[in-house]
Order: sequence, then structure tokens, then C-alpha cells
Amino acid sequence: LDEPLLAIADGLGAEVLLAKGSVPERRREADALAGKILEGATVSSQDLLSVLRKWAFEPNTTRPNVTPKGKRYVHSDTFGARRTRCGSILLSPETTAFSNMPKLLMKYMDSCIPKQLRNHIPQLVGTTIALNCGFAAKRHRDSNNDGPSAIIAVGDFVGGGLRYFPGDRAEDARDLGDLRDEEAVKLHVHDQVCIFDGKKAHEVEPFTGERYSIVLYTSSGWPQLDENTKHKLQHCGFNLPSTPVLARLRGILDGLEGQQQHQQQQ
Repeated sequence: LDEPLLAIADGLGAEVLLAKGSVPERRREADALAGKILEGATVSSQDLLSVLRKWAFEPNTTRPNVTPKGKRYVHSDTFGARRTRCGSILLSPETTAFSNMPKLLMKYMDSCIPKQLRNHIPQLVGTTIALNCGFAAKRHRDSNNDGPSAIIAVGDFVGGGLRYFPGDRAEDARDLGDLRDEEAVKLHVHDQVCIFDGKKAHEVEPFTGERYSIVLYTSSGWPQLDENTKHKLQHCGFNLPSTPVLARLRGILDGLEGQQQHQQQQ
């Protein structure tokens, strides 16, 4: 019998049919290419795209908070630590099976910190990476984050900025639909790292073309990580957070948001 076909995504969000057994093969090829690129001193956007175009994204039905209206799933994978439904924190299977992938993603993101932030943030910290392909996340708030998140998008696309609501406060308990567009600021994430608070409302603007996004965040409960798990994360390229570093990042983000809200009022 022929092997069943599986729909995966390319950077345009289009479905590509592959034999199900070829998904691990595609992922091994992407990870091997990532390893070769990591032997060099730098990682360019074209280097990264060459890897992401090989990676096989399977349909992910576990992220309804970001899934666009009318869709049943998105194409998204997780590297690093993630919280289970029972509250424990474990490494995703992809993290250690394809360890060059998070190493490459972290190295690229660190190289794309803008100059105005680099004096304050010499390197990004986090426990988890969400790698997204070909969809515009609907308006949502993240619930399992601790501290600021970092985002960057790569590919040949137009649009696709991050619409972010810096004045969105948990204590106000506003419905997402009640937030007005003029309350948002646009973060230009194309080939540039931006930091934001994932617990505040945000969404991806419509786009055309090939778009991949990389979101680095610290999973809540990260102090519970045991030493073995921390070691594995560091081996996979993650710069782990600490309480003082997260506090400093919050201070930096508070300053940026103050500037953003001041510009809105002018």
C-alpha cells in the first residue's frame, strides 16, 4: 500500500503533500544543514531561510488562541521547555532530536538585536522558542510567559508586522474585541528583533509572501527546571534567564512602552 500523505506547510502557508514517513527525514536534513551553518562565524537571513524551507511543519491543533478565524490549525513547532497540562515543564521532543535548530535560531536572533537595545541586552534570554510558518496570528494574549518575549520574522513578505497593545493591562480585564486599533503600535519585526510583553494583546497584521516568525519567551515556572534540563537547554543554545535579568528586561520594556504611548498621543 502507498504510504499516507501528510499536509505540511511552506513559508507561504501553502499545503505541500509529503509521505508521512518523509517528515522526520526532512527535519533531519534541516537539522544537518543547520549544523553546517553553525560551523561558520555568522548566520545570515538567507542561511536561516535555507534551513526553514527544508523543515517540515506539521499541522498544530493545540494553539487555538493564535489560530486565524476559519482555520482548524496552524503550522508551528516548539523548541525548548513547555508546560504540560498537568503543570510540569518538559522539553519538547524536537528540542533534543534536532538540537541544531534551536542553536541556529538563537544565534540568528542574537545577531539581530537592534543597536538601541544591544547596550542593554547583549544577548536574549528564554526557555522556549515558537517557530511559526505562513499564518497571521489572531489577536490574543499569552498565558504561560514570565517576563518579556522577543520576536523576529524572516522571509520575502510584505505586511506582517506585529500589532501590539502596550496599554493593555490584566487588571482592566478588557475583552480582546473591545481594544481599539488606535491603541496599538506596530512593531517592525522583519529581520529585526523586537521585545514585547506577550501577556498583553497582540496580533500579526495580514501579509503576502513567504513569512516565518521566531518567538523566544520564558515559560512560567522556569525556576522549577532541574539542573539536567537546564544543561540540555544550554546545550541546545538557550541563554537561560535569571530573576535579576528578567527584572531588568521588564524595566527596559516599560521604558519602550512609555515612549510608544507618548508617540501615540502626539
